[in-house]
Amino acid sequence: MAIKYIQGHTRSLSRKVGADYEPVVCLTNTAYSSAMNMIERISVCTQGQAESSPSTISRSLSFSGLVVDTTLVGGTTAGETIEDLLTAQETSRTTGIADKWMLNGGDDGVAKYFDAYLSDASDDYPAEGDATFSGSLTINGMPSTTEPVA
Repeated sequence: MAIKYIQGHTRSLSRKVGADYEPVVCLTNTAYSSAMNMIERISVCTQGQAESSPSTISRSLSFSGLVVDTTLVGGTTAGETIEDLLTAQETSRTTGIADKWMLNGGDDGVAKYFDAYLSDASDDYPAEGDATFSGSLTINGMPSTTEPVA
């Protein structure tokens, strides 16, 4: 049985802007997380032993990338930059409406669509090295393999 190793650069993350999904530019990492929250109970009925049962599932996606600026060479950045993401974060805060996102590629190559809030965004400009950015999405509901109809 042959093992197929999945390359990380095959995954992309995009945010819906208008009718189109714009990719988050120059990603260096994405990490999806799904955690089941458990309810634990101890009582006389359980003879003092802990029992657990599932409650809710929390889903999130963290990402990081390189800060880029193509305007110095006459171009425009084709995709979401850290500035675009920070603006979207503020809009979501004031409106209470989550953005629509698409995570594409990875092990199965199937796009996953979901609503999420950009719960954390930051950038880092070290004295030596490339400027980077990172963020975390808090996902509402379960991602779907079909794009929701607006």
